[in-house]
Amino acid sequence: MRAAASNGHGSGKSTDGTGSDSDRLRADIDATHRRLEGLLGELDRRRREAFDVRLQMRRHPLAFGIGAALALGALGGGTALVIARVRRQRRQRRSPALRLARLWRLSSRPDMVHNDESGRMGWLLTTAAKVAAAILVRRLGGRPRRRQD
Repeated sequence: MRAAASNGHGSGKSTDGTGSDSDRLRADIDATHRRLEGLLGELDRRRREAFDVRLQMRRHPLAFGIGAALALGALGGGTALVIARVRRQRRQRRSPALRLARLWRLSSRPDMVHNDESGRMGWLLTTAAKVAAAILVRRLGGRPRRRQD
């Protein structure tokens, strides 16, 4: 019976020429390491391809066209909605009837209510007269201009 030569760490070779367990484990570890490096390289290549916009545009032109159309449509639609809302608010601000209705609503607020009924009506009539005067001045002469001396 032959005994295997050993240095105490299990890395020696047996006397019959076969490799020790540590050599086989080392070979398995190296093979696994090479396989993992290959997989990581493949993942890195796929990551670079996935984030390469030009490459994706060449591969999927229809999807990019649809995405661009949707993005432009959303942007244009949002802009159109904002413009329509601003125009509607401007029209409502100009309307004397809406101004008077707003004044009436303000006059019934608890902080605007006076103890007697004539106080509230006086405030409402004064405010309505101010609005009417502002409208009249705007229509007759536009906004007042500064005098240049």
